[in-house]
Amino acid sequence: MPDPAADKFEFPGRNIRIAIVMASLDAGGTERMRLNLADEWLKRGVECDFVVSRKTGALLNSTPKGSRVFALGQPSILKFIPKFRAYLRVERPTHVLVAGLDITALVLLTISGMQFRPTIAMSVHSHVSDELVNATWRRRTKDRVALNLIKVLAPHVDCVIAVADELIEDLSVHLPSLGARAQTIHNPTVTRKLLQNIEASRTRPLGPEQPWFLYVGRLSPEKGVDILLRAFERVRASPPCQLVILGDGPEASQLRELCRALNIEKQVSFLGYKPEPERWMTHARALVLPSRYEGLPNVLIEALACGCQVIASDCAGGPKKILDGGRLGQVVAVDDAESMANAMLNVLRDDFVVNKEDMVQRAQLFSADTAAKLYLNAMGIRNGDRINAAKKQ
Repeated sequence: MPDPAADKFEFPGRNIRIAIVMASLDAGGTERMRLNLADEWLKRGVECDFVVSRKTGALLNSTPKGSRVFALGQPSILKFIPKFRAYLRVERPTHVLVAGLDITALVLLTISGMQFRPTIAMSVHSHVSDELVNATWRRRTKDRVALNLIKVLAPHVDCVIAVADELIEDLSVHLPSLGARAQTIHNPTVTRKLLQNIEASRTRPLGPEQPWFLYVGRLSPEKGVDILLRAFERVRASPPCQLVILGDGPEASQLRELCRALNIEKQVSFLGYKPEPERWMTHARALVLPSRYEGLPNVLIEALACGCQVIASDCAGGPKKILDGGRLGQVVAVDDAESMANAMLNVLRDDFVVNKEDMVQRAQLFSADTAAKLYLNAMGIRNGDRINAAKKQ
């Protein structure tokens, strides 16, 4: 596939600087993967700026050393565009990496009215179709407006990166010209720090004394945590076990109420967001991912790296592919509490056990080092290991 940015990577007399544009530094999967990429790029001498609409979020104090954070204000045309234009004029990044329909549309609107022209890379982390179907009316309208703008401004996009092959197929339905140019680069999930944390956590037990299951992620409708609770209600006493939930989100209060209604509130612990969930995965009997749709679920990859048994719904977004068709973890139907309960019982009874070495080997396919190099190549930056080498020395 031809690389549309291949003839644009040289910037004589200037260092490579990538502006990573996001809504915020909330503790989402896409945001955490952006931090992983920046960390790898900074080690190679690439300068990295996080350009956010809101200088908020649980990851605000976790940005890699050497990166900078610029806040532009709320993601609206009146506030975002003039502030982003000012950032571009002053800081003059060589490349811009952006994700999300609304932020991408605003970035392209800004660039289209300027003579200054950095390379624009758009990354795709979720199914557009699922987002449109499951969004509120207001959000759906906003996304459709953004899609129409991106269609018109697509020539300004130099490269398109999707985290899974299935996302390219879905993107091609809504943005055919970009889908035709997209390439797949897996998430930069497995970092040196992740592996160090896993090793250190093995001698530091966490969690309840009884066998326990783990959920890690946002508490929102698409994550299907309600199905997990209904499944857990069926297995909690055979044998006695617990459920630990790490994450926050708009459904937190409803899910706690559901626990009370199911009479399982004493067996379910809501512990909020935890920055290093791998420390918990190392000791859980299994990680459970009950999502209704996903992009490329990082928590599954992290669980594999930990050698933690996995149960996942067969939703759009790649869980089954990550688990090698079910060889490396149990895959159940979406929204099927009974099937999920049976899978949890299989874990408790040791009826389905995956070899930990096979899981760890699979996780290495999602190395941050490899992904960082592939991203640089996709953006037309060659010899990624030697960028700005003189400055580093």
